[in-house]
Amino acid sequence: DRKKAYQLLQRDYLLEEWRNEICRMLYAGKKAEMQSLCCKENGDLFHYLRTKIINPNSWL
Repeated sequence: DRKKAYQLLQRDYLLEEWRNEICRMLYAGKKAEMQSLCCKENGDLFHYLRTKIINPNSWL
């Protein structure tokens, strides 16, 4: 799932529903982190997830 998410994040034409799907793939089963991400704007969420993929050492 993470490999698929990484490939999707490399695309610049992602729609909001794709960003939400990526969020679900990356954070499945982690309710606290999901709730935290739901508070972010879509653009911020997209860049946040890209940062987490590109810099895996930055995971909380």
